[in-house]
Amino acid sequence: MPDMASDSDEISVGFILVGDNSTASSRHRVLDPTKFFDDSIECRFLSLNSSHNFELSRTIFFLFNFLLLTWKSDIIYIQKAILPRVVFKLTDFLRTKVVFDFDDAIYTSPEWEDDDPERRERLITALESATVVITGNPNLSTFAEEYNDKVYTLPTPVPKDDMISGISESDTVTIGWIGGANNLRYLELIEEPLLRILNDYKTELVIVSGTELPDNILESHGDIEHLVWELEKEHEQLSRFDFMIRPMADTEWINGKGGYTSIIRCMSIGIPVIASSIEPLEKITNPGNSILFASTNKEWYSKMEELIDNPEKRREIGIKARQEVSRQKLWTEDYANELQDILKSVAK
Repeated sequence: MPDMASDSDEISVGFILVGDNSTASSRHRVLDPTKFFDDSIECRFLSLNSSHNFELSRTIFFLFNFLLLTWKSDIIYIQKAILPRVVFKLTDFLRTKVVFDFDDAIYTSPEWEDDDPERRERLITALESATVVITGNPNLSTFAEEYNDKVYTLPTPVPKDDMISGISESDTVTIGWIGGANNLRYLELIEEPLLRILNDYKTELVIVSGTELPDNILESHGDIEHLVWELEKEHEQLSRFDFMIRPMADTEWINGKGGYTSIIRCMSIGIPVIASSIEPLEKITNPGNSILFASTNKEWYSKMEELIDNPEKRREIGIKARQEVSRQKLWTEDYANELQDILKSVAK
C-alpha cells in the first residue's frame, strides 16, 4: 500500500463504483467529475455493476480486486456500494483512508421493495468506518451525521451542455418524462389530469426510459411514445420536450434523492419543469420562477395548461431554470472542484 509521502502532492484514489457509465449516479457523481481533476490526483476505477447482494464466489473475486486497488491507492472512494463488513475490517487493518458517498436513502427502501435491515446495518458500518462521508442531499447528511462527524453535502451535478432553442415549431406540444422504469409508477399519481390534458389539447407524452416499460402505462394511450434512453442521444432525446413533468410521492425514499438529477438535467438545458413539491428539491431550485410545483390534480392540470397555452412562458422559465442551475453551482465542473478539495483534505 503506498505511503502518503509528505514530499509529494500527488494522490492516488481508487474508486469503487456501484455501476458504470450507463448508471446515472456513477456517471454524474464520479466518472464525469474526475475528468476535470488536475494532474495531482490519479484515479483508478473498479465497477461492481451489479446488485448489493454478494454471493461467496463474487465476494472472493471482489476482495481480490479490492486488495489490489487498495495496495495502489492512498484513498478508497466507495460510491454507494453496500459492501461486506470484511471490507472495512481490511481498510481498518491497512489504515486506508475511506470516503463513502451515497445519493439515495439506502437506509430505507422504496415502497415497492421490502425493507432490508441487513443492508441498513452494513451502511451504518460503512459510515462509521469512513474517514469522510459525502451525500447528495441534506436529509442524507442528517442520517450520516449520526455515525460520522465529517459529512459533506454535494448535490448530484449535471454536464454543461448547450441550451435547447426553447420554442418548438410543431403544433403538437410534447410533454416529457425521463427516468428509470421503476419511477414510472408515479405517473399514476397524476393519471387523471394527464389523461385530460392529452385528450383536451394537441399534445403527446414522450417517455425516455429503459428498454422495457411496465404494462398499461396510462392504458397505452395513443398519444404516448416511448424512447429507449441512450447516453449518446440523451441531449437529442430531451430536445423533444416542450416541458417536463415529474410527479413524485412525498416519502422518505424520495426525500433522500441526491439532486433529482433528471429534473436538474432538463432545467440545465432550458426545459421548463413541473414537479411535485418535495422539500429538498425546493432548496436547490427557485419555486415559481425556475420551476413549477404542483400538488393536487387541479394544480397539475392548470400548470400543464399554462405551459401548453403559452410558448413564451415556457421559454422564460427554461432560461431561468438554466440560470438557477448555474447559480446553485450544479455543473459537473463545479462539483469536481469541490470533490477534489475534499479528497486533498482527506489525504492530508
